[in-house]
Amino acid sequence: MKIVISPLSLANKMIDKYNANYIISILSPGALFPVFNNIKDEDHLKLSFNDIISPRQNLIEPSLEHVKSIINFSKRCDKSDTLLIHCYAGISRSTAAALILYSYYKNNLSADSMATELMSLSPCANPNSLLLAFGDRVIGNKNTLMQCHILLKRPKLAYENEPFILNC
Repeated sequence: MKIVISPLSLANKMIDKYNANYIISILSPGALFPVFNNIKDEDHLKLSFNDIISPRQNLIEPSLEHVKSIINFSKRCDKSDTLLIHCYAGISRSTAAALILYSYYKNNLSADSMATELMSLSPCANPNSLLLAFGDRVIGNKNTLMQCHILLKRPKLAYENEPFILNC
């Protein structure tokens, strides 16, 4: 499976460019989810939570259930399918979701190899650490995702990310 990580502003272009047939949209509560041409509603997972790493009043943090939904939805994809994951900027929530799936499907990857791969593909990637912590719990991989997060060098600051690909 090919995973394309993108900001919302480039999602349609990436769907067309990579012929994505499954979509995970992660936006803040109250945001309107886009409708993508040629994507059936059942092939579009819509998750709504804020990009935060600890509880804050009136905000919704990522949860264990969000991670389970991401993994379960991805099981619908075949090896030849393309899954596009986007959040608003393509930097934090979508990158974390993609890294969770990368770890899930690539079993036994070291934190160092994941961090090196991510930094080479996306210098401004800064995956949401709370989502990664829940990913570690669901996958049961002994904090590999959190160790990867610690190993990431300070990301380049950006308003939104350039799309990048992880191959599972």
